[in-house]
Amino acid sequence: MINALELSRLINNNGGNLLDVIDIGDIQSYSRLRGWLLTEDVSTHTSFQETFRDYYGLGGVGVNKEFIQKFFEVLESQKTGESFDFRVVSRELLGARPKRKLSSAQFAYLSKKANVINPDYPIYDNHIADIFEFEKPTQSKLDSRERMNVYVKFYEELRSIYQTLLSEAMIHDTLVVFKILLKKYRNEEFPNYSLPDMKKLDFLVE
Repeated sequence: MINALELSRLINNNGGNLLDVIDIGDIQSYSRLRGWLLTEDVSTHTSFQETFRDYYGLGGVGVNKEFIQKFFEVLESQKTGESFDFRVVSRELLGARPKRKLSSAQFAYLSKKANVINPDYPIYDNHIADIFEFEKPTQSKLDSRERMNVYVKFYEELRSIYQTLLSEAMIHDTLVVFKILLKKYRNEEFPNYSLPDMKKLDFLVE
């Protein structure tokens, strides 16, 4: 697993290219989602759900109408919490004894739910797993609880690395340029962009 210093070098050495490929539309989508989350019942808010599914890529095996309905109901029930307990939310969404063992995609859905509630929780997906050389727990002998423990351990390490980058100002210059670039995209809907640094880092790594 790469450490904070190695990640900071990757970001700083490629900062210009990383910033060039960030889609302002994705930043606007995230800003809309955060706004709706604070003011609407997202279990029934169609625009929120459509934007969420498009931005976070909510789809694939097991993602049917029933799952999506439950997903947003659980999101609505959890949205006011300051912390995000992956185990608790997983039980609410997938059940205490899910038919399918916890997969990388399912843990990714949980991280995306956490991310829109609180940007201090970064996104996990297969791309992140590859960057950090994370060995996903796919062994058939591991049940969902054991797999969750492996995912949560990695995720806590991931958050710790991100927090170190920010607390020690290891990518300060790149974040300054990111902030300057955001000013170019101000408009009537978004007169002021104020992405938290953790979310900016999320965009840079993704």
